[in-house]
Amino acid sequence: PDGTILAIAARDGKVFLWRWQQQQLTELTTNRERVFRLRFSPDSNQLVSVSYSGNTSYPTVHRWDLTTNTHQQFTQPNLLAVGFDAQAELLQVVSASNKPGLIRVLNSRGKLLREFNPGISHKPADTVISPDGNQIVFDLRKAETITDNGAIVWNWRENEITPLGQDYARRLAVAFSPDSRSLATAGLADGIVRLRDESGASVEFKAHKSQVVNLDFREKGSQLATASSDGTVRIWAGHSQELTLI
Repeated sequence: PDGTILAIAARDGKVFLWRWQQQQLTELTTNRERVFRLRFSPDSNQLVSVSYSGNTSYPTVHRWDLTTNTHQQFTQPNLLAVGFDAQAELLQVVSASNKPGLIRVLNSRGKLLREFNPGISHKPADTVISPDGNQIVFDLRKAETITDNGAIVWNWRENEITPLGQDYARRLAVAFSPDSRSLATAGLADGIVRLRDESGASVEFKAHKSQVVNLDFREKGSQLATASSDGTVRIWAGHSQELTLI
């Protein structure tokens, strides 16, 4: 989040931290499992990864404290996503074992904080937690098929749900601004990106000629990077209601 460290997951399961300003590369200890997600805490002092091993169907969560050089790991059945709240406390989003459509938010000790059912009987295809930990985006389709279910944003602290509709094809690209006040989504073949602010107002613009497959905000939220399936990357500057290509 502070823009000084880049976390890299190699194909062989190794995790590296690159402090690009000092040109310093550090390898973190793992079990050489394939890493699917990496996430920094808001203060950049912690890093968490989610990985899978061929020996178990349960994902392994690795958590590093970069200030004390300490490491923890645990397995979590039915894990959908991990993140942090504004106080850098770990959050886990899981689906219930007996009811895959029932979503639960847990703290680092496994205590239940909130649960809800978005009206599905399967695990969501994808789950993304906002930087402040208050909002969670769910792609409600089944992972292996396209269904009529769209995507939603769930503010689990207020228990409020905002529909995102179906403005995406097989993959929903999602990015929250660092302050969690803006949300960028894309996924249709027309290259359109939609921006929503905390008031619910939205604006869309054509970022590329082809489908946008990835989005990311700069650490201060002043710029948005978009990557397309045609191999192009563009940087956009401005506020949520008016962005210009730079």
